[in-house]
Amino acid sequence: MASLDLGTVLLLHQSSLVAGAASLLHLWLRAGRPAGVLRIALGFALLSLGAALGGLNILEAALPDFATQSVLAVCLLGDILLLQGLQRLDSPLRWHWSLICAGLALVAFALTLDRTMEAALRSLVFHAAGAGILLVGGLSIAWRRRVEPLPSRGPLALCLFAGSAIYALQVAPDLLGWAPPISATTGFALLLTINYGLAAFVSSMVRERTELQHRRVAVTDSLTGTANRRGFFDLVPPEPRAGDGLAVLDLDRFKRLNDQFGHAAGDHALTAFAAIVERRLGHGEIFARFGGEEFVIFVPGPQASRAVRLVEEIRATLASEEIVWKGLRLPVTVSIGLSVAGTSATQWSVLQEGADRALYSAKAAGRNRVAIDLGIVPDEAGREETGRETAGPEGAAVRQASAA
Repeated sequence: MASLDLGTVLLLHQSSLVAGAASLLHLWLRAGRPAGVLRIALGFALLSLGAALGGLNILEAALPDFATQSVLAVCLLGDILLLQGLQRLDSPLRWHWSLICAGLALVAFALTLDRTMEAALRSLVFHAAGAGILLVGGLSIAWRRRVEPLPSRGPLALCLFAGSAIYALQVAPDLLGWAPPISATTGFALLLTINYGLAAFVSSMVRERTELQHRRVAVTDSLTGTANRRGFFDLVPPEPRAGDGLAVLDLDRFKRLNDQFGHAAGDHALTAFAAIVERRLGHGEIFARFGGEEFVIFVPGPQASRAVRLVEEIRATLASEEIVWKGLRLPVTVSIGLSVAGTSATQWSVLQEGADRALYSAKAAGRNRVAIDLGIVPDEAGREETGRETAGPEGAAVRQASAA
């Protein structure tokens, strides 16, 4: 198999940078202008220009002095834009990153104006800066994997680490005058592969993030930010287990509130109520808005007493807390129906029917209260019992039960 000569590899390396810049620019224009992508594309473009000038220099082509001196500055600016883009791709660009990049840019321009710098020193600065910038970029992408575990993060970070290693392999030879461990042809061949990988995985990461956002929208209530019906059933177990509780919560006289204060006030009441509930949720408890003024809470078993305490705390807190809209106190209370799964197998539809019946009892008993449908649960003696109890604003409970 014939090996490629240096000139061909340099051309392919430059082509990989041009292709990467073009594909990322296309992505930026077609995907809603995602943050950071344009900077990465511009970084690829500058690196392509630097690669073209550097390649001509390596091949000893006749170039003006300014073009020869500009290679280092152009490549450093390309690396800086690449680093900025990677940072911006993950989060808003922090002020210290902007300051560091601005300092590196000044260094790059100063190096361009320095006509006395030897070629070996320029090579050392180029390789050391490239190794450091790609290493920092890779660490940044890998570190935020715990915050946003997108599948493309790992491969993108590996590409950046690999590029940093290739540059780093040239630092010691440049510094100490040793023979490089890999030839220039091999180094540029590896870099062109990494260039394609960087462009591909940045594009993949943007696409994965967009898909994740779409999935979140599909399972999230747009007003309150809680799960919607679809999101709720995606999160709960396939079937309720013994002791699991399902509460249905319905704001009292919500239509009257909308008619009296307006729909904007109603929306404010819904979001305020959702915030009150979410502050009281414990581990594994799932809250969702099913539509209108109806919400549900899943409380995992096996202790039904936790579900009873939680819903009563929510009712009491809402009754005592002022929800103010444009200086007006909104009269917001909630009625809650709670159903608890028994020891025998059941389905969510059965548990929801029990919670709906309990909610109806709470409404019929005067609203602003909790009604509990116990379903079939073991009592202290190991027997099973059925029944329903209600608790009003004073917290008193009336229970009707029969031993099985």
